[in-house]
Amino acid sequence: MSLPYYITCEGNTLCRQQTTRSGLQRIQLYMQKGKKYVLHTQAEGKAYQFPLPDTKEGIALQAVANHSRVSYHILASTPMDLADYHLYAYHQDWGINKMALLNSNGIIDMEGMSPGILSLFLLDCQNHLVSQRNLWLGKRKYAPVVQKDDASRKYAPGEAIRLACLSSQDTTKQVFSRIMKDTYWCVPHAESSLLWLCDLSSPLAFPIHYYQESVADRRIDLEAWIATTDFIRFDLPSALSKGFSYPYPLEQYFTLEGCVETCGGNPVKQSMIIAYHTNNGYTYQAEPDSEGKFHIPVDDFKDGDSFFLQAYTGKKKD
Repeated sequence: MSLPYYITCEGNTLCRQQTTRSGLQRIQLYMQKGKKYVLHTQAEGKAYQFPLPDTKEGIALQAVANHSRVSYHILASTPMDLADYHLYAYHQDWGINKMALLNSNGIIDMEGMSPGILSLFLLDCQNHLVSQRNLWLGKRKYAPVVQKDDASRKYAPGEAIRLACLSSQDTTKQVFSRIMKDTYWCVPHAESSLLWLCDLSSPLAFPIHYYQESVADRRIDLEAWIATTDFIRFDLPSALSKGFSYPYPLEQYFTLEGCVETCGGNPVKQSMIIAYHTNNGYTYQAEPDSEGKFHIPVDDFKDGDSFFLQAYTGKKKD
């Protein structure tokens, strides 16, 4: 349920907002020490008031992502010596990276990084965690992983679709996928598990209406929820002192890579590339990027095997 609310301080209204259907929203508010702030809302005809927590003294790490640039700022209630602190960043593309901490604010260039979680950690000289911040680096459209079914494809209700398993060498094993309505209860659980719950933990449940909401509300839901999370994939202080290893081997797979161009050499956009394994009939597909480049993960294959590739633009087969 989406609810309107406003925040007051000593009788003065500071801001008015509306939550998403999932009940989330983010606000930026500078709270002065010693003053009382109250959130007001109405639900089912009843008025509610919620006093906001008092401000706390200490050190906090703030950060915001703007396309491929991440800006961070360290707030402190008392003067701090930056030489006594360390700033680390973790992203799936580069692992743990120690950042140069010369000022209380700075910019991290994330150009070329794949979509995913960026976690920033501020540690003291004893490698104790002081503050952390998690951000989602991804497309501005915040498109869900589980896309709605293409109306042009014909599937019977509940039909099981056979997919090839990328990591398995056992050809007797199969992976099955099932086409579901976007209102089915497990869809938001799959979305959150695949992208966020492996790395992050929050006292709040993942936004239950995330998948059904508009692009703007999905962005609000995701950013508001991530702001409440802690990084849980591994313990950074322990990893720095003792090292760590993955409990399972990293997945390796093969890809077919290329570029789709017109006869004039221009990239073909909004197309679909389908690869046919001519030896066993398996099919694989991928969408090219804005430059026409594509990467199609495929199963392991033997010397002498061949693939036949076709590009579909929606209007005709190229």
